Formats: sequence, structure tokens, C-alpha cells
Amino acid sequence: MAQAERVDYRNCQIIDVYYFRGRFSAQQCVEKGDNVLYQERVLDDILMRTNVTAHHLPMNGMGKEKGIDVWLALEAFELSIYKSFDLIVLIAGDSDYIPLARKLKTLASA
Repeated sequence: MAQAERVDYRNCQIIDVYYFRGRFSAQQCVEKGDNVLYQERVLDDILMRTNVTAHHLPMNGMGKEKGIDVWLALEAFELSIYKSFDLIVLIAGDSDYIPLARKLKTLASA
């Protein structure tokens, strides 16, 4: 980003990092087997050690969560307002966040 913004890299700092995901209950992990609970705990350990703030919502019986994308969008928008970030990097696997990107862009031009 420093290169793209043409500023000294020391002026580019990662302030906050967040991770949003659905999470299986302990019972669902036992039923799924394959060390699912252990694997989730390993990921949590990595996130904690690297100061990533994790946000989880429960998965239903079909392996789907409800609302994590909305929570991410609200959190990103709220933080961009209250913390006045100069730059936000959003890594997502689909186009559901295009409205968020558009809203964040309007903040930059304000």
C-alpha cells in the first residue's frame, strides 16, 4: 500500500485486523469427527497470537451461518467512521460486499 500511495512504508501501519466466520457448536464438531474441534482451536490459537479479533456466529445443522456477512459489513462501516481509517482492506470470497465497498468509498470522498 505504501508503494501504491507513494508514501514511506513506515507511514503504513496495520491498526486492526478482524476475522468473521460461522462456527460449529462443540456437539456438531463431535458429530462431524475428523478433529473439527481441534482444527478450529488451532485456527483460534493462530488468530490470538497474531492479534486478530475473531467474530463468530453459530452454524446451523446444514453447515450454514446466518448474518456473518451483515455483521462484517456493519463492523467495517462503523470502524471506518469512528476510527477514521485512511484505508480498509477487505478480503472476501464473493461479491456480497460490493455495497459495503461503495459505501466506504463515499466516506473517503466526504
